[in-house]
Amino acid sequence: MAKKSIDKTICFPGEDGWELWKQTEDSFGQAEYELLEKRELDESGSCEPFKDATHYAFPINSVFAVPIWVGIDDSALIKNLVEMQLEKMGLKPISASGQLLDYQTVCVLEPEPSAESEEAPVKRSLILASVLNPEYKHPLPKTGSKEFDVSARFLQMPGEHILVWKELGRLVMAVTHEGQLEYFEGLTSNKFNSAAAN
Repeated sequence: MAKKSIDKTICFPGEDGWELWKQTEDSFGQAEYELLEKRELDESGSCEPFKDATHYAFPINSVFAVPIWVGIDDSALIKNLVEMQLEKMGLKPISASGQLLDYQTVCVLEPEPSAESEEAPVKRSLILASVLNPEYKHPLPKTGSKEFDVSARFLQMPGEHILVWKELGRLVMAVTHEGQLEYFEGLTSNKFNSAAAN
């Protein structure tokens, strides 16, 4: 089958080093990925980024995941609530540092109306805030990258799962709900043992 080339390359944190992936489409329009190049980490635990990557995946260990429940729909108010919660936790990024914060609605719970209560039921939204560690040490591509996001969002993940894999020599995990990334975190071990759960 013929593959259609797409101008999308991803700099991705692999198991033991950085990887450059290229997206193509098969004749049915399904996305396929081809590994173009791998780079091993140097003694500092980093390496030069791929200069021609159009997309950059931050390692999970470099991003704080903060799930926040809110009871409103207004996007401007949600933004303010997210920033207030992060400030309370000491994670709100300083605005002069660039775009270190992103958030998205993961799910919305709409409660059933109750015959016992005259109040309208309040729907609640789960927001996942992602905050890049301001002390992120890996060099970033200087030009060309159009999109930056946490690595788990570049993966096609099954719904309703807890997934564990290795990035740059460390175990990381993600929780999905209905195919959406609901939470992610770096684990404290590089082996799948009891230390990984602490």
